[in-house]
Amino acid sequence: MFRRYGLSLTKKQTNLIFIFFNKTKKVLIMASTLIANSEVVGNDLKVTLTNGKSYTYNGAAGEKTGLDGAGSKGQYYNQFIKPKYTHSKS
Repeated sequence: MFRRYGLSLTKKQTNLIFIFFNKTKKVLIMASTLIANSEVVGNDLKVTLTNGKSYTYNGAAGEKTGLDGAGSKGQYYNQFIKPKYTHSKS
């Protein structure tokens, strides 16, 4: 996605903010400062935080779309996932 503009992100760079220009407009790309990654594992949602800790939320697979589409992944996680689902540290 970013290679088109000459950018390539690695996992270590996901907390950076990039501002660059294309031919018509300025584009701001801002990664989450709390959520590094999330993935569906069966019926569960595994969330990896930027501090490296991972948690698996039981029965929360349906929250993946909401989390991915949220303007603030951290706020969505804290409001809709963390308090509502039981979890285990993975």
